[in-house]
Amino acid sequence: MTRRRIDLAWLVAMALGLTACLPEGMRLPQNEFLPLLERKSGLIAYLGTDGNIYVVDQSGSSPRQVTTDARLSQSSYRIYGVPIWTADGQHLAFAAYEGVGNANPTKNSLLTVEREGTTPVEAYSSPDYVIYYYWSPDGRQVGVLSETPGGQALALKLVPAAGGEPETIDTGAPLYWTWAPDSRSLLIHANGEAGRLAFLNLGEVVVERGLAESPTAFKAPAYSPDGRQVLYASRTAAGQSALVLADREGGNARTLQEFEPALDVAFAWSPDGRRVAYIASAQLAGPITVIDPAKPQEPFSVEEDAYAFFWSPDSQSLAYFATEVIQPEPDSGDTEPQTVWKLMVLDVRSGETRR
Repeated sequence: MTRRRIDLAWLVAMALGLTACLPEGMRLPQNEFLPLLERKSGLIAYLGTDGNIYVVDQSGSSPRQVTTDARLSQSSYRIYGVPIWTADGQHLAFAAYEGVGNANPTKNSLLTVEREGTTPVEAYSSPDYVIYYYWSPDGRQVGVLSETPGGQALALKLVPAAGGEPETIDTGAPLYWTWAPDSRSLLIHANGEAGRLAFLNLGEVVVERGLAESPTAFKAPAYSPDGRQVLYASRTAAGQSALVLADREGGNARTLQEFEPALDVAFAWSPDGRRVAYIASAQLAGPITVIDPAKPQEPFSVEEDAYAFFWSPDSQSLAYFATEVIQPEPDSGDTEPQTVWKLMVLDVRSGETRR
């Protein structure tokens, strides 16, 4: 992988564009009393248009500023990455990038902060570009994906949440992984279709145990919520792509669904572990299919291209993003239709969708 350049102007334009993505004349429905009456269910962390990290509840009132020093000038910059919560919602992690002018960052950091805190801890710092970060389920460490010197591979590092010496546990390009629910091991997919699937067991030393499978077009594997099973995509003897379910050791593998080898598969367990949703597509989007791993012969699909989907905490619904073309009003003066995002919700019990 070659060393990437950060287009600072693009980052700023993207941030500002988030506030103006609706077609002209379209307004979202608002209820001024709803923020006061609804039950508060947690906190939302977000990256503000000024480049700083904020935390707010869903009423939107009195956001708390976690960082105050984001900057973007002709001489230097400090830019923050998207914040992510621990599974228990008690800590945040986010990246920081510092550099001069429009050059690549010379310092790449990972910061952590307590739920109610405003003083982040610098848990990790390196000249190597930080690409992605992902909390362990127990919240004790963060998996950090970064470039390596020379840019020919990516490195997966374990970073203690409170700071300390990071440990490089694997390299590859591309490199995807998922944590086991007990935080004691990871399942990785490295080097694409010509690469490998392997378990990394964590301890005083990291022990890698490879799976005798040929991965196909997919990205991150997935542990079941109870940690007893894993999902991945591999090549069949007939050359097809298959969504495969195996036990936590990689044994007793069985095929849930088969696809054309040109399709890229993305999938996610429901929080209760009873269903799996996936998209198999050669494009960025595709129909969502939901299956019960115990009865994979009875899938159902939504015949609409989704770009991303998210399970509800009770496992009864899927929210997904799709697009819609809006034709101009006859007297508006506009001549071109506009493509806008729409948010849909699928009831996985009935198969019905609503806008």
